[in-house]
Amino acid sequence: MTLPEFKTPQDEDLFYTIFDDKLATYSYVLNKVKEELYGKGTGNFANLPGSCFEVVNDITKILIEDTKEEYRQQKVAAVFSDA
Repeated sequence: MTLPEFKTPQDEDLFYTIFDDKLATYSYVLNKVKEELYGKGTGNFANLPGSCFEVVNDITKILIEDTKEEYRQQKVAAVFSDA
């Protein structure tokens, strides 16, 4: 898994802005799922079974790929809007 090559600092800023937004969304949803499955009193993820960390890793991979795709789409849209 690799990050895209950025041509400008603005491209890198755009990527990380998208990533931060998606991370906030996934974290919120992940915590809601954790609370639904394990209850609100379970504390942080360190209190969950080890297999749950596999899920976190999978979500992280999905998050990066999703961010890369949206980044590419926004770059393409920007090219067409400049034309």
